[in-house]
Amino acid sequence: MDIAIFGGSFNPVHMGHFEIVRQLVQNRGFLKVIIVPTYQNPLKHQPPVIPESVRWQMLEETFRAFNRVEISDYELRNQGISYSYKTLAHFKTQYPADHLFLILGEDSFASFPDWVEINAIMTLSKILVFPRPQLRQPKTSIPFFHGFPQSVTWLDLDIPDISATQIRNSDMRTIIEKHWIHPSALETWKNRQQTPK
Repeated sequence: MDIAIFGGSFNPVHMGHFEIVRQLVQNRGFLKVIIVPTYQNPLKHQPPVIPESVRWQMLEETFRAFNRVEISDYELRNQGISYSYKTLAHFKTQYPADHLFLILGEDSFASFPDWVEINAIMTLSKILVFPRPQLRQPKTSIPFFHGFPQSVTWLDLDIPDISATQIRNSDMRTIIEKHWIHPSALETWKNRQQTPK
């Protein structure tokens, strides 16, 4: 079985994330997608600004309709810096006979040479890279890609141009009009916005 591992801050999860998962399941034939919200990205100085409970609830609401999607609390439970090689090793012990695929955005893949234990990552999984709508120069814009053509595949996905930063900095009316958040998760986001800081 082919299993996609999709990690990230999901700060918050949005329709760009939803479309990536939908197309992986419906168009790429993945029988399982495991979504792994991170506790602390090692390449970011600050943890996600949205509480774990809100991120988790919005992930559940966004992907509830997909019976092939599982949300894992593995990195959240560890309460430390989230390293992909450790996460992949964890899932490889759970699914030793299956094939793991690490899902990365173009921007994350550009920093891949700075990651810890990249050879272990390459051993444990294949990498699938999705383009970011703002960049649009895949492969040629990332020289590192050429060193690992057998382990890296560029996904041809149609992804809406949305960022979590945009959402956090926007009012509710804009978010609703632009369909940035899945309708099932809107109420949770609205309640979070109304909660006194």
